[in-house]
Amino acid sequence: MKRLSLLGSLVILMASIFTFTSCDETLTGGSANPPILTLRDNGAGSVTGDVEVTPGSILTFSVEALSGDNPMNNVRFLEDGSLVSDFANRLTINGSSATSSNVLLFDADRSSFTWEVTWVAHADESSKTYTIEIVDEAGNTDTETVSVNTASAFPGPINLTIVNSSGSGCFVTDATDVAPDSWFCVNLEGTRGANAPLVTLTVQENGSDMTDLARLEYNGTTFDANPLTLPAADVDGFVSTVRVRSVATQGTASTYTFVVTGGSNGTASTDINITTTAAAPNITNLTGVLLNAGGPAGQGGLDLETGTSTGSNDSTADIKDQGIDIALPNATNWIQRIAPVGTNILTVAPSSSEFPTAFEDIQYQSQIEDAYNLSSQVTQSEVVNIGDVFLLNNGTNIFIIKCTNVNVTNSDNSDSYTFDVKF
Repeated sequence: MKRLSLLGSLVILMASIFTFTSCDETLTGGSANPPILTLRDNGAGSVTGDVEVTPGSILTFSVEALSGDNPMNNVRFLEDGSLVSDFANRLTINGSSATSSNVLLFDADRSSFTWEVTWVAHADESSKTYTIEIVDEAGNTDTETVSVNTASAFPGPINLTIVNSSGSGCFVTDATDVAPDSWFCVNLEGTRGANAPLVTLTVQENGSDMTDLARLEYNGTTFDANPLTLPAADVDGFVSTVRVRSVATQGTASTYTFVVTGGSNGTASTDINITTTAAAPNITNLTGVLLNAGGPAGQGGLDLETGTSTGSNDSTADIKDQGIDIALPNATNWIQRIAPVGTNILTVAPSSSEFPTAFEDIQYQSQIEDAYNLSSQVTQSEVVNIGDVFLLNNGTNIFIIKCTNVNVTNSDNSDSYTFDVKF
């Protein structure tokens, strides 16, 4: 009996050893400690959670992985659960294009790594999941998944409107009493659609494309064609000033239509009605010479109503010269600046972008008033040069004056300006 009992014990012992050995191998093949994958904030805009971006944007992931009980084997990049197919164009790892979306790990990376991964967002407007998965040799995994929603920065639709720009002097609504053969302007805001950039801008007069390009300007530059191909800086949207020269006939109503095209987004348009005044031109034109106030007595002022030179403090003077700087040599002592006399108001004419009508084209008092309302008051001018334009309000009339000549002398203070005057 003892011999049988000993043999039975030996069998039981061997069975126990076999059973123990088999259980340990199962645990090794299925570790209780999987690898750990983390998306870190690199301080430079890396993705750590759900994002909304424009199609084709470049996303950056700072990926950190640490092995568990088994070495790490591979990293997988999935979009909506499938391996990224266009990995060479859409994925980089530490600055190099990915050679696969299922990347095998070697050497030290099997224990731990930190990667900077860029991932180009999908091109269509939709929401997709982006998953980075780490797999160890035992098949254990850890994943990080974010939702990436792509939405166009230009939701559309394509649009074109006339907008107000404070102080621009441009029309926002229909206008009457516009001087014939004179410039008027509108500020246009163009908005691109979602699918394509803006391409061209066309200006029509009474339904037909305008052919006289000299009558059209875009942000101060004459159209080189109509339709005008928009500058590259404006194809994603713009706020621009378009100047149009009105028809030359009096009392004529015209409709000006502005049309912007946007490829597959189609077109958008807006229009304005402009009527030229039926009245005849109603301004006075004259020329006056203003002499250096540092010269003989009785000069240095100018009566703008008559063009007559006067003394700088004469009751009929509207503007005066500022004389000389006695600290300077005779050849350079003329101050060459003008100032208003008494309570008169002197202003500097607005820029051409603010007031589109050139001095030579002013035919009506209403135009002078418009320019004056947009001008800037000064107590005296800067140094006056040929081409400078000023306005002056003496309480009775508003004058617009343009310097057409500056005569500088070296010895006798007979320096002078010549002004063309309209009022």
